[in-house]
Amino acid sequence: MDEVLARLEGRVSLTALPLESLERLSPLFFHTVRLLVFRGRPLEREHVLAQARELDQRLAEIARARGARLERIPAEAIGWDGIHQRRGVRGELWESWLRGLGLAPERAHVARPRGRLRAQERRLFGRLEHTAQPCAVATDGSRVSIF
Repeated sequence: MDEVLARLEGRVSLTALPLESLERLSPLFFHTVRLLVFRGRPLEREHVLAQARELDQRLAEIARARGARLERIPAEAIGWDGIHQRRGVRGELWESWLRGLGLAPERAHVARPRGRLRAQERRLFGRLEHTAQPCAVATDGSRVSIF
């Protein structure tokens, strides 16, 4: 993340891990997801949570050092899986984050996305997908990149 922030110019915002939500996941739910998504990997809930806390702390340190904003997703905006944002609040969250970067929310509505707003690289059902960045450009030249 430090390397990505070093390459980016201008105002940058990072999304923190949803730690509160992750810590509230029941051991049964964690075990079920582990079996479905990470079959064959011996992940232990407490170990994963400890690593998530450490990663969150390191992200906060990097954001501070690089002058980036660290955005926390409110617990009520997290979906049933305890990790992802609920679809119904995504627009609200993006407008809030853009406002925090000094961009007028209406500019988010005039952005020209290339396909969907997606991360540069993501794995979906085991298949690696790539999306060109920036994934949106506003009329004022502001760019949105998701890494």
